[in-house]
Amino acid sequence: MAEDRPILSTKRLTLRPRRPADLEACLEMDMDPAVSRYIWPNGAPDRAAHRATLLDRMLVDWPEIGGYWVAEWRARSGFLGWCGLFPPEDSGLVEIGYRFNECLNQPVLSRG
Repeated sequence: MAEDRPILSTKRLTLRPRRPADLEACLEMDMDPAVSRYIWPNGAPDRAAHRATLLDRMLVDWPEIGGYWVAEWRARSGFLGWCGLFPPEDSGLVEIGYRFNECLNQPVLSRG
């Protein structure tokens, strides 16, 4: 279960398990052409179909090995994106994946 996955923290970020409450933020990020231009070079998928796929993955705690974490700034709340560990089918390996909102191209001022 996602609740069993650890919450990870760095000086600037918190990574917490992804949950259904993150659905709309994930969907909006995926539908942003600036974010998804290399994921879907011919255009984003149907919004309703992609929403259903995201929700299904959140409800069944996909993937079984590895998982998804939502990235948030520690200094302020807000969805930045996600990162995850995913096993390619029948490979015995684990890939690292990530996707972040376009806002990360803007500078973030240090607090000290």
